[in-house]
Order: sequence, then C-alpha cells, then structure tokens
Amino acid sequence: MVVAAGVGALALLGCADAPSQSATGAIALQLSTDVNGAQYRLRDAVFDVAGPTPATLTTEEDPDATFLQVELLPGEYSVTLEDDWRLERGIEDEFQTVEAELLSDNPASVVIQTAVVTHTTFRFATDGELVAPPPNLADVLGFEDAELWSTTAALSLSDLRVQALHSLAVPGGGDRLISSAALSTFEVSSNEVSVAIRLPPEQPNPFWFGNVELIIDSPSLGLDEVEVGIVPLTGLPTRQFVDLDFELPPDVVAALSTDFDDLVLRLGLNVPTDATGTYLFDNLRFGGASACDFDCDGGTCVDGICQIPCPPDFGNCDGDPSNGCETSVLADSSNCGGCGVQCGPGTLCQAGVCAASPQCAPHEADCDSDPSNHCEVDTSTDPAHCGGCGLECGQDQACIESLCVEGDIEAELQVTTDWGAGYCANLLLTNQGSVTTTTWKVTLDTHGATLSLWNAEFSGTVGVVTLRPLLWNARIQPDETNTSVGFCASRPGGHAIATILSAVP
Repeated sequence: MVVAAGVGALALLGCADAPSQSATGAIALQLSTDVNGAQYRLRDAVFDVAGPTPATLTTEEDPDATFLQVELLPGEYSVTLEDDWRLERGIEDEFQTVEAELLSDNPASVVIQTAVVTHTTFRFATDGELVAPPPNLADVLGFEDAELWSTTAALSLSDLRVQALHSLAVPGGGDRLISSAALSTFEVSSNEVSVAIRLPPEQPNPFWFGNVELIIDSPSLGLDEVEVGIVPLTGLPTRQFVDLDFELPPDVVAALSTDFDDLVLRLGLNVPTDATGTYLFDNLRFGGASACDFDCDGGTCVDGICQIPCPPDFGNCDGDPSNGCETSVLADSSNCGGCGVQCGPGTLCQAGVCAASPQCAPHEADCDSDPSNHCEVDTSTDPAHCGGCGLECGQDQACIESLCVEGDIEAELQVTTDWGAGYCANLLLTNQGSVTTTTWKVTLDTHGATLSLWNAEFSGTVGVVTLRPLLWNARIQPDETNTSVGFCASRPGGHAIATILSAVP
C-alpha cells in the first residue's frame, strides 16, 4: 500500500516464502500494510480464483492473517475481488472502516508457473482523492510493483529474481510494449543501460527467439519516443537471467542532465506469436542508476544488486539467485537448520534440528530421511532396499522376505476336480529364467474358502492367500515345472476359480 496526499492504495502482494518444490505454483495476496503511521487492512473480502485449479480465498478464515496464499496448477487465471469488501484504517491498534474505491482492474489476470509464487496487486484509494503519489524509483528499476509498468497484457510479479524480492512477469505471444510510470529527475552519470531477462524454456522457433528494444520518452526534454537500440534474444540460455545491454546516445545523456518529471522507459518485447511462455524482467540499470542505489530496505547492496536475506526458516542452499530461498531448513535433512547441515543415519530434521527418527514398524525403513513420508520403504519386498536401506538386489533378482532371490517364475492353475460348489487344483510353477530359484511366493484370490492344501505354507484361508514353499520344493531348475503344490476351495455363487495375483521371483 502507498498513501500520499490523502491517497490510499492497498497493494495485495505476496510474502517472500519459498515456493513449493512440486508441479504446482502459488498465488499470494497481502492483506495489510503500514502507511504514514496508519495501518490499513482488508476485511470481509472474498477472492474467486478461476482457472485450471479454481479456488476461493477469504479474509475471514483467519481474521489475523496478513496474507493469503494457495497452491495452483500452472496456467492462466483470473482473480476477482467480490463486492462487500471493507478497508479499515487503524491507529494505535484501533481500526475503523474508511470510504475506499477499488482502482485496480477487477478481475485481475495472472499466470501461474511451476514452483513460483506469483503476486497479484489490488489498489484502493481513500478519502476521495484519486491522485497517485509519484512512483518509487527503486520499485520501477527493480520491477517490485507490477502496477508501475503497463502493457496490453496482464502483468504480475514473480519471486524468481536477480535482486530484491520480485521480477516482472510478462506473457509472451507477439509484440509487447512495456512502459514504466513517469519518472522524475534522478542522476544519470553514464550512457550504459542494462536489464536482466529470463527466457521461458518453450521456444517454438529455434532459429529466432525474438528481441528486446529500449525506447525512452520525455516530451519536456524533447525526447520523443527515442529508439535507443535492439538486442536479439536468439541463442540466449533459458531458465536463467542474462543481461541485455544498451547504449544511450550522447544527446540523450545530455538531455537527462536537466530536470524532468515525465521520463517514461519502454521495453519492446518482440517474440514469435506462438512463444506463449512467461518472460521475466529484473534489475534495470539506467545511466548508472540502479534500484539498489535508492532503496534496499532489509537487504545489502552488493555490486548494485539488493540482496535480501532469506527468511529465518529458509535458505538459498543451491546458490542460485534465480530461485531465491528455495530450501526449508526446518525439515530438510540435507540442510537442517542451515545450508549444508546433513543429518546422520537414523535421524530426521525436525524444526531445524537433527533428531532421532521415530521407530519404524518391522520391515519398514526411512531410506530418504524425508519426514513427510517417514518409513516409506517395505524392506521385505523392495529390491532397491532389500533387508535394509541401500541393499539393492541384482538385475535378475527379486526381494522376498527381505532376501534377494533369483529366478523367473510363471504360475498357472490346473483344475483337477470340479463339483460346482467347489474344486481342487494343482499350482504349476515354471522357472522361465536361467538360474535355479531358491524360494518363491505366489499370491492368489480363491474367491471363497480354502478347504484343504498340500505341499506349501499358506497364509490366509478365505479370499486372498499367500503360498510359500517347503524346504524340499523351494528350488526349481530353469525350464522345470513344479506340480507338487495344490489346494481345494469352495466356489460360492458359482464364482470362477482362483485368480493368480502375483508370482515372484
């Protein structure tokens, strides 16, 4: 929110939490902010999110919440703020409803990307004044506020960035002329201009990615849509930020040495019409001025980049600034309490501390040290962890009763007697492999009750039963068929004979 000269604007911006590492993204909306000593908060607000994953967010689910966030599948969405919302202003913890007008487009359009928190902005005016305050230069050059830039498509913010908290997300698909808010006088000390861009991975034309043009306009300085230069995008890497460099003409630098209040910076994004991915812009450095020179609240300026520390519960453990604080150090056993802090065997990361793992049930183990799926492995049947974590069976082996065994068993039933209400059958076990079996296990569904059985150990007597060999018939030579095992079962209701569910090895 920004308030000046009786103007109130509530910017619903997301928090800086790390995104979920999954096939989803997220949308974030902030509900309160402080302006000139007064706190503003939104109440009785309902946001309808329409798109691949519809959702409804309301401020009343948690009246004390300062932001709303929900995970969504990637795609295009619209966010509608329903009627009957209220804006409250508080001084010294006492809040009163104030007259306010919604200034933003409603619904707002956003694009959700995988593993990215996308921030949507709604603005309000209070006290009947609709004159917007001058834009914060750091927010323009740093692309920290989507409403300080405009184009024919919906713009949003992404937490994939080079500096500070956000970058500007621009939908592709043909030509976009992205214009800044009008800027007032600031020092221009060089002719160099650079902006960071992150190309989407989907490039339909491998021979032409497009280009970006820099245009500046200031009628008071006699600069009328001056075309500074064009930089091609073809051949640039995707999924990472790279700099595009421009050079201001000498007469433009000279003009900018005087006062102005109407300087507009334009970035012309020209890409194939079917290049519909999202392009991210960040860290515009213009004539020696950068966002970090004017504002780096909560961070540190390093080589012109505002570096914001990670929240206490997160870390930038891969060293990649383009995905920010991507790791939760509260629950990551490879980064427990801090990046690179590895929990030892038998421990899990709990609340940022390596603690002893809870006891797993017999034949279960926690082999990936992930508390979200603790005791995820059945060591009695998993060939990658047979009998214990990391004990991997050979290529032609199966895991039975925590032991790696060889062979390739095919099971077949041969009915020997059938009296309608029941039947008897032999179990034909053929070793189709190249090595002798040392054990085997067959699971079948009798669809009834087992009346009698011979030459095997049976578990279960009704429905699904498991058969294991005795000592003398566990070994089956290659290409040999063992016919020693059999059983009789009831056939209630005329059901079919037993179904073989599995046979190993």
